Amino acid sequence: MQWNLCTRSRSPRSRAAHDITFNVRSALIGFTDDERPTRGARWPRAPSCSMLAASPAQRSSMSDTKPAASADPPKPMPFAIMRNSHEALRASIRLQEQKLEAADPAAFGEEWRLFRRALAVHMAMEDGAMFGLLDEVGAGAITSAKLPAEHVEDARLAAAVDAALEGADASALRAAWSAWKEEHLHHLAHEEEVMMPLTMKTAATPEARARVVHDRLLGPGESLPNFDWYIGWVVSMLSQHGSAAQPANVATRVFAWGLQHACSPSQWNRLRPIVRSNCPPAIWDELTSKFGLNGDGPIA
Repeated sequence: MQWNLCTRSRSPRSRAAHDITFNVRSALIGFTDDERPTRGARWPRAPSCSMLAASPAQRSSMSDTKPAASADPPKPMPFAIMRNSHEALRASIRLQEQKLEAADPAAFGEEWRLFRRALAVHMAMEDGAMFGLLDEVGAGAITSAKLPAEHVEDARLAAAVDAALEGADASALRAAWSAWKEEHLHHLAHEEEVMMPLTMKTAATPEARARVVHDRLLGPGESLPNFDWYIGWVVSMLSQHGSAAQPANVATRVFAWGLQHACSPSQWNRLRPIVRSNCPPAIWDELTSKFGLNGDGPIA
C-alpha cells in the first residue's frame, strides 16, 4: 500500500486497490457473504507528519482512539438455501478426494452415493423451479448461459464414475472422477456467476424475496423425494466443514436462517428439528440465542 504520509488519506492508487479488493471479494463470495466489513473498515489511517516526527510517548497521546467502523449486521437471505447448498456440495467433493487419495474405494463410494442423493434434490429444484424463475426475471439468461445443458453433461460424467465404481481399476475410477470433478466445480461457479445477481431481481425487498422462495422453490421442493433428508445433509456438511469463505457456524446460519425466513410456521415446525439434529449443540445455541431460529417461520 502506498501512503501519502503528509495527509490523512490514501493515494489514488491505494484507494483503487482497496475498491478492487473489496469488490472482487464480494463477487467471489456471493450474496451469502453477510460478514464482510463495511467499506473502508479494514484500512488503517495514514499517520500524520507530526505524528511521524513525535517521540513514542507523544505518539501515544496523539493516537486516534476512535473505534473502527463495525461490520454490517447479518440479515436472513432466503436464496441462501440454494447458494449455500453449493458449499455443502463442495465440502463433500473435498471428502471424496481425500478418500481416493487414501486408496479407500469403499469409503469413497459411500461419500459419492450420499453426494449423488443430495445433488439429485438440488438439481431437481433448479430444473423444476429455480431456472424458470430466473429466466423470467433475467430475459432468458439461464437458457442463454446453457445451465440446463450443463446438468445433462454432469449426469453423463457422473454415470462414468458410477460405472468405474463397479470395477476394480483404481486408476480408471480416479480418471473418471477427476473429469467429473473438473466439470462440476466449473458448473457450480458458472451457476453462481449467472444466477446470484438475478435473485435480487425477483423482488424488491428481502421479505418479498422470502415469499418468492417460499412460493416458487420451497413449496414445490417439499414434494421431492428425499427433500427433508437433503436439508439435514446440507446442515450437517456446513456445520462440520463450513466453506472457503465462512466458518462452520456462519455457513450453517446463512443456510438455516434463510430457510426459516422462507417457511410458514407449519413448515418451520417440521424442518426445525431436522436442522437442530444435524448441527452441533454450540451452533444450534448460537442460532437460537442470536438469530431466533427457535421461533416461527414468518410466511403467512
